[in-house]
Amino acid sequence: MKNLLRILLVSGILLSGTTSLNAKEIYLSHQTTKDYRVLVKVYDELKLGDNEFNVKILYKTKSLDGVNVNLKVYKPNGEVVEYNSNKVNDKKNYSFNVTLSEKGEYGYVITYNIMTGGVTRTSKGSFAFN
Repeated sequence: MKNLLRILLVSGILLSGTTSLNAKEIYLSHQTTKDYRVLVKVYDELKLGDNEFNVKILYKTKSLDGVNVNLKVYKPNGEVVEYNSNKVNDKKNYSFNVTLSEKGEYGYVITYNIMTGGVTRTSKGSFAFN
């Protein structure tokens, strides 16, 4: 019985380790302001066309949902594209389908507020798409 429990425990650890290795996360930004943290990540390499950007908002260590999140992307040609979301996906991220139309240096500004009419917080960053 003890051997069976050991085998199940070891196989469970190995399976969870394999699952986490397959989930590739590429962090574009990780910023903290006071007790709020903003993580910006993608799960695949950036490519021309549509890319899924994932934004996670944390208060201390708790992931927040129902937050009004606005993502402005500044393209290398000067064009500004704006995206909005207030729903989280199964990974507790706010997901945005961002179209990258050319190579170069992109900038972005994330604004979010916890309550309608509440304090608006801002997080800025940039990334190079080559």
